[in-house]
Amino acid sequence: YDAGNCFFDLTKYTFGRTMLLELCKLTSRREERSMINWLDTALTKSKTLCASEYDRTTEPGRERKELSQCEYESVINSQLKQIHVHKQTIEHLHGRRDKVIAHADKHYFGDSKKVYKDFPLKDLDISNLMQTICSILKKQFSLLLYANMTMEVYASSDVSNLLRQVLAARRLGRDGRILSKYKIRVADYFKVDWGEDIEY
Repeated sequence: YDAGNCFFDLTKYTFGRTMLLELCKLTSRREERSMINWLDTALTKSKTLCASEYDRTTEPGRERKELSQCEYESVINSQLKQIHVHKQTIEHLHGRRDKVIAHADKHYFGDSKKVYKDFPLKDLDISNLMQTICSILKKQFSLLLYANMTMEVYASSDVSNLLRQVLAARRLGRDGRILSKYKIRVADYFKVDWGEDIEY
């Protein structure tokens, strides 16, 4: 029994499920505070939201250019189309949630691999969906709150890579062949120096 390996597997599993659930909330029309629900509401309230964008060609103090109702609705419709591009990914996310997490469907309970066949998801597809959501949020923040907001959102693949590197370092530190042959001091690799210029 290796507690370390168990911890890494559990962390990856938990992060993956949390990300899946949050993406389902963001991309569901049934959720009151989902991305799609918010855009639908913004479309009906577009006239009162007073959207404006930065215009560097204007004189100082008047850098904001107010968008017409038609212009802002065009932005929203474009963003809804961007989300629709990920329709299959969103359907598979919701399929996994409904069949395995929210409800223990008997057809998937006995065959844990069936859900991955019926609702396949690639890390790249999830990452692309998240980047689309970030892009939409950044644009809306700019138009309504006059803020240039940058959000770094990472897919589960990045979490997997991070945990894989930590696990590799752990295995390296326990490998007696390397330690005896090259006289490596593992403790040296755990010293923290954020200003260090590391080359690989």
